Amino acid sequence: MDRADIIREIDKVHEALIWAIVREERNSEANAAQHCSGKVLYSPLCVKLHEAKSAMTKLAGELL
Repeated sequence: MDRADIIREIDKVHEALIWAIVREERNSEANAAQHCSGKVLYSPLCVKLHEAKSAMTKLAGELL
């Protein structure tokens, strides 16, 4: 696998994580609205997705 392939694969993972984060955030916000809550409690999955995105970004910086 050459550098260009690695960059493309990292971009795919990054895009998927962003999509999943947005989906989970919207779901948590919709749940809060449904329960007439002014405070949004993000799911543990949402938190883990943010952590995974940060870790992936850090690793990508080290690899590239």
